[in-house]
Amino acid sequence: MWIIHFFVYQIIIFLLRDLSVHTECLNSSIVAEAMNENENSINNKIQFALKKHKNGEFQDAIIAYEEILSSSIDDSIDIIDSIKSIYSTLHVNVATLYMQFGDNENSKNHFEKAIEFNSTNSQAYYNMAILLTSKLNEHRKALSHAMKCNRIEGNNNPKTFHLIGNILQSMNRNDEAEIYFINAEKLALQQKKDNLITLHDQNTHSITELIPLLKLKAGEELIMQHDSISYSIQCISSQPMIFQIKDLLSHSECEYIINKARPSMEKSYVMGGSSIEISSDWDSTSSNVNAYRSSQNTWLSMDEILINIQRKLSSLLSISFNYIQQNSEDLQVVKYSISEEFKLHHDSSTFHPRLMTILLYLTNPIHEEAGGETWFPLSNISNLDSNIHSITDAIQYCNNNSNTNNISNLKIKPRQGHGLVFFNYLLPNMTELDISAIHAGMPVLQGEKWIANYWIRHNMNSLMKSYQY
Repeated sequence: MWIIHFFVYQIIIFLLRDLSVHTECLNSSIVAEAMNENENSINNKIQFALKKHKNGEFQDAIIAYEEILSSSIDDSIDIIDSIKSIYSTLHVNVATLYMQFGDNENSKNHFEKAIEFNSTNSQAYYNMAILLTSKLNEHRKALSHAMKCNRIEGNNNPKTFHLIGNILQSMNRNDEAEIYFINAEKLALQQKKDNLITLHDQNTHSITELIPLLKLKAGEELIMQHDSISYSIQCISSQPMIFQIKDLLSHSECEYIINKARPSMEKSYVMGGSSIEISSDWDSTSSNVNAYRSSQNTWLSMDEILINIQRKLSSLLSISFNYIQQNSEDLQVVKYSISEEFKLHHDSSTFHPRLMTILLYLTNPIHEEAGGETWFPLSNISNLDSNIHSITDAIQYCNNNSNTNNISNLKIKPRQGHGLVFFNYLLPNMTELDISAIHAGMPVLQGEKWIANYWIRHNMNSLMKSYQY
């Protein structure tokens, strides 16, 4: 009988939509009773697969994972739990990659294998629940898996509470969903207090040196290149930091995204529950709750065209491609019809800390007065009311001063192919939420408006490390 000796490797687990990076170390305490050539071969294969995964070479990672997992394991051998746990985690890794590429069948098979190897693998249950509810519309099964995950984790993971809320919302059990959303936010807030990490001074003052865009002031322009094509990037607001990139996407890229999204469009929800990301005094029981965000949306699995768009964004923003891939949620595509809108809100919260929003306009308005502008009412307001301490305060202030000079008139009209990039945190260290980043999608008055967006997760330690390589 032989036992494999595994070194310590990090397994990268990507979660659909959330795309936050979780790491899990393979147990290094497994000591071999006898060493042989096969051991080093398997270790090397695992190291190779994880490296490909971490570097964003996902297709190569899938091939490498499959080669490892296709190796037969002798059922007659009493395999120790540590090795079962390792194989379970590898199955989760490749399953999440299949899910991101839209291969739901292979994804489901590997999640089932992961649970078979380790019935207490909470990530297997969690990601299986995401697959079942968001891709297969099997909400009851998804709820069962999410509840199982919650029990394994001891009812203390805000992400699992949030997922259960989303599933319940999909089942029209809105009152129950709201309870889970509120508990998710409370848990996230407590964990933020318990695990507050302050970046070293040498990092906090250098972020503007690493990202040239952040040196620009309102009205200034920077020309960047990608694949020998020049792009104009203009700073249109210093607080919040907002940049407009003209002709970021080609006509064919815009049409591709719309055509890929069209068959799966469904009613939009406010992620995390209306009272969490909108305003703490918003009445979620109101019959008008859905009017706060009226549109249709979907989320697109990764493919080569979307990966190339992320590479383009990486070049133009001077932000590591790996950072963008590992911290980006799936591309959300949204369609607004006549009278539909998204009222004032902020894209980041304690539960969903999002460093920046990348907004892509996919269509042109049928004429200049067709509506659908993106409005930033607190842009470049120098004498902002000192009583504004929260997103709720900011939204209430804007609603009370909508017809005064205390509100900005910065409204960006949709233009096909143009991109809008804005940061949700304050310079210089981007650890404090920028309340002035609240914005609204104004009502569409004529025709349709199609947009897409990437939300990039707030992970400053990871961002700073990405510039060291």
